[in-house]
Amino acid sequence: MIAVGYAAVLVIVDEKRRIVMGRKTCNSRYPWGCDAAFPGGRVAPGETVVETALREAQEEVCLEPTRVAIVGVLEPVSPRNVNDLQVYPVLAKAVRPLQLKICSEELDRLAYLPIEELCRWKLVMWRHPLRGIRVEALKVDDEVYVWGMSLRVLERIKEWLCKRVREGTF
Repeated sequence: MIAVGYAAVLVIVDEKRRIVMGRKTCNSRYPWGCDAAFPGGRVAPGETVVETALREAQEEVCLEPTRVAIVGVLEPVSPRNVNDLQVYPVLAKAVRPLQLKICSEELDRLAYLPIEELCRWKLVMWRHPLRGIRVEALKVDDEVYVWGMSLRVLERIKEWLCKRVREGTF
């Protein structure tokens, strides 16, 4: 069991070999508005990081937990603006076709990053629509760009996942 100062995100690879992400609702009342993110949240008392990641994915994108298999838990990353929070990425692979949809007002759209695009890893400069800052980001589509902590999560899984895709073992 992990203390409450921890969180978990579920990095889902769907049956079409795409990484599933959501875009946080583009509204200034959300601290991470317009940011690409994985379903996730703080670990509740008595929960494991895997249980947290699955629960949050169920709440945010209507994931039916029996449709995925947990592949592993990666070393934690921390948001640069929240020093006392460690976020554990939990990697899951679809074992049955997923039927995902937005189930939370936190998100305004789903986006899908093909693993092949992750393995190419081409960053672009992007201007955040709410913050106005320019950052290096990975483009998922015309409206979703991954930067910040979510980009660091993708960096963590990139080498491991791309190696297995090349070998045909994922």
